[in-house]
Amino acid sequence: MNSGEVLTGLLEKAQAQGELLPHVVPRETSDVLVGRFAGVQAMSQALSGYQDLAERVCSLLRHLLPNVVLASVLASVDLWLTRGVAVFTELTETHDEEAAVPIGQAGTLSGSGAATGPRARVHPEERRQRAGQWSATVAPGP
Repeated sequence: MNSGEVLTGLLEKAQAQGELLPHVVPRETSDVLVGRFAGVQAMSQALSGYQDLAERVCSLLRHLLPNVVLASVLASVDLWLTRGVAVFTELTETHDEEAAVPIGQAGTLSGSGAATGPRARVHPEERRQRAGQWSATVAPGP
């Protein structure tokens, strides 16, 4: 499933919940959003090596979403630069709490405590540090 199909599905769900403006056609809107994101991404790469990508995406959404979603929905949408890091942190903490496994149990080599494989567990603090490193690379500095 590609990003356009995923976004179309999300827009269809939002439409079924009455969150979109009446003129919105989910497939068309998905194509517009994915295409505009590709353009913003290309500009960011060319002009700053992706250093301003988060800022450009926030700007894109601030300009396009008022033409897609109801004002009442838009009022509850967080378009701040820090939102991506906050979502990443929240999701990883929720996942870590749901999948808590004592150290030295699953995902170890001979009980050595060394995590292995593509699904090796990462401590929540390390995830937060990674998220902080990500935000430092995509969010403009002071």
